[in-house]
Amino acid sequence: MKQILIILLGLFMISCSGNSEGDSVKDEYLGEWDKMKGKASTLTIYEENNGLFLKYSKGDKYPLKFEKEGNYYSAVTGFGATPILIENNVLEINGTKYQKR
Repeated sequence: MKQILIILLGLFMISCSGNSEGDSVKDEYLGEWDKMKGKASTLTIYEENNGLFLKYSKGDKYPLKFEKEGNYYSAVTGFGATPILIENNVLEINGTKYQKR
């Protein structure tokens, strides 16, 4: 399983190189985000090795891929790509909303 994740991460990083469209919205995604409702939770989106990653407070970590057609990022998981949308400084992933710190 770890080997598959490493391969996916490598392919992801190759696909993101030279992505000027993603750079224009990247700053909007970077930072720490707090869950707005329910049990307290935080996620962090950060840049590492020329790629963006999402890390939950529990430690789960996923690479992000820029979706050119919609001008947004998605998390690359074992179940496929999960859109991460931002509107009015609120990030939404899988129906859960987060406010930027």
